[in-house]
Amino acid sequence: MSQRTGAKSPSFSEGVDAITRRLVAAMRDGSQLTITDLARALDLSRTTVGARVRDLTEQGVLVAREAPSSSPGRPSTRYSLRLDDALLVAVDLGARHGRVAIADLTGAIIDARALAADLTEGPERGVGIVIAEIDALLAENGRTRREIAAACIGLPGPVEHETGRPVSPPIMPGWNGYDVAGHVGHELGAPVLVDNDVNIMAVGEHTTAWRDVDNLLLVKAATGIGAGVIADGILVRGDHGSAGDIGHMQVPRAEGTACRCGQTGCVEAIAGAPAIARDLGVTHLHPLPHVAIAESAARGDAETARRLRDAGRALGEVIAVAVSVLNPEVVVIGGELARASDSLLAGIRETVHARSTGVASTSLQIVPSRVRELAGVIGAARLAQELVLGLAPAPAYLVRTPSTF
Repeated sequence: MSQRTGAKSPSFSEGVDAITRRLVAAMRDGSQLTITDLARALDLSRTTVGARVRDLTEQGVLVAREAPSSSPGRPSTRYSLRLDDALLVAVDLGARHGRVAIADLTGAIIDARALAADLTEGPERGVGIVIAEIDALLAENGRTRREIAAACIGLPGPVEHETGRPVSPPIMPGWNGYDVAGHVGHELGAPVLVDNDVNIMAVGEHTTAWRDVDNLLLVKAATGIGAGVIADGILVRGDHGSAGDIGHMQVPRAEGTACRCGQTGCVEAIAGAPAIARDLGVTHLHPLPHVAIAESAARGDAETARRLRDAGRALGEVIAVAVSVLNPEVVVIGGELARASDSLLAGIRETVHARSTGVASTSLQIVPSRVRELAGVIGAARLAQELVLGLAPAPAYLVRTPSTF
């Protein structure tokens, strides 16, 4: 690998034509391909592909490597994405904890670390902790901010995609309309994409464990409850970023129960970690409700298993509606409550299969997350990669501050 210079490279993600986008997409996972390989994969002429490859190599986006050949003649040249100078930063935030990671340009995680941040303390403190953790992770790996090509941050609440700003997030007081992308981007000196935490989890789970599935629903059960929707292979955000906000759908068994969003009857009010920990009387065991629940479940407490199964039944009521509307092939259950015990998943399956339409649930799989706690940062790295490589349209707030990879 070449030596890192620490200098920013020329802009690439703006103004990418369709052929170049397809070419880069074919190499996004680190493949090393010849011009002939690329021409065959893209069904284009070698002349067209060769011209694009030369341009991208001159820009420093691709690197050329002479591959040994067993046949006489000149060795073939293989091309791949340049990984040396570009880092992606991925952040997955929950209500009181999260994870930060750095990845290379293929989206592969280089290193990750957990972080503790209580988002109820306001955006300035939360953002400050995130930036400090990013700096610490960079330092541990001998890297610097100047190597960051882009970052993606997942927040536990609705995010308006075109502005990158939280929209009245129930578990994040003081964050409504806060310019997370602007503040973090100013510190890092790189474009910052902001999305919902369950969206990035859905992307991470889909691209890692379910690549052959076009329609997937990921449900996160933790302090809050939400869903990420993949439809026809595309992440669905909705008009104002609230697609999948199932935690505040009302269910009969929660009738009259107050929710932190200000309404009553929300499924989150009885199936979220704080409600379960309160009912079990285990809040004294650990400051994080899901940890207290997991500790109780690990001891084999029968009441904890029963309460988690009941929470799963309540959650299954809203998932059944989503299944009937969206008809996913797979429903993935993630988040700390799903990892605490199989009881939650059992309750969900029981209700969904009983209440979904027959056609929608005939071959439906309801499974635990395969990627577990890394799903969010893997998904965030993937979305940051798409931004840098021009593989997806940049939202309006980033068009004005393009990537500098």
